[in-house]
Amino acid sequence: MDANLKLTNAEKAIMECLWSSENGLTFKNLLDRMGEKFDKVWKKQTLSTYINSLQKAGLIRTDSRRRPYTYHAVCTKDDFLHNQSTKLIEEEYDNSLRNFIASFVGDQKLSTDEAQELRDLIDLLCPSDPGSEV
Repeated sequence: MDANLKLTNAEKAIMECLWSSENGLTFKNLLDRMGEKFDKVWKKQTLSTYINSLQKAGLIRTDSRRRPYTYHAVCTKDDFLHNQSTKLIEEEYDNSLRNFIASFVGDQKLSTDEAQELRDLIDLLCPSDPGSEV
């Protein structure tokens, strides 16, 4: 999967459809769902172009063992978002989670609850060595 991938709104919608489907979707299923999402009739060629692009990016695979073919997401939505977030932090924030959070929060103040949630998350992700001082 290309971590630099920027998805269009249509590509995101296709991926959302596939992420929400346990057994994959046929071309017709995708065509119908995209029509519902965007409240318009989609041309087969348009959807086919998007599917080909997502396949080349390594986000979709085709199960061609039986007809009609079914399309499946190669990764979960969480995996995709994690890869995108990691790449953003690496490239834009010098690989510093601290710089990212500082930029994200900006001049806003965290509520007491939000600050505690961050502390709890840090404690969960980075448990201190019982024999060391933090």
